[in-house]
Amino acid sequence: MYESTSLRVPASPRLFQVRRYESRLFPIPNSQFPIPNSQFPISQAIWNKLFIFTKLMM
Repeated sequence: MYESTSLRVPASPRLFQVRRYESRLFPIPNSQFPIPNSQFPISQAIWNKLFIFTKLMM
C-alpha cells in the first residue's frame, strides 16, 4: 500500500517563498498572470502550471 508522505511533510521555506511571491500578484482580474521576466524568464504556459500547482498546494 503506497501512501504519499508529501502531505505530512511541513511546507518547505521555498514553498513559502513562492506563496509570498504569489500573494504579490493578487488580485488578478482575469486568468492572465503577469510574468516576472525580470527575475526568471519562463514562458506563459510554464508560469500558468506553476501558478496552478501553488494553488493546489495551498
